[in-house]
Amino acid sequence: MVELIERAQREGRLWPGISGDDLVFSSRAFIYGVARMWIDGHFEEWKVEKPAPQTMSAALDLFIAMIRAD
Repeated sequence: MVELIERAQREGRLWPGISGDDLVFSSRAFIYGVARMWIDGHFEEWKVEKPAPQTMSAALDLFIAMIRAD
């Protein structure tokens, strides 16, 4: 995974200033957190109106947009 991230950085697709290890950790933490929130019932508790798959997809799209270089 780190090699894939570093290649994407060399190609100018991801922010160059983030270490591959940090990005892998952040990505895993983000995905784990979103999944755990859904499993633990927080979507309903926080009155998330979209279906869980749409909510998680939108959150992932936002995360990816924040790490992209373009």
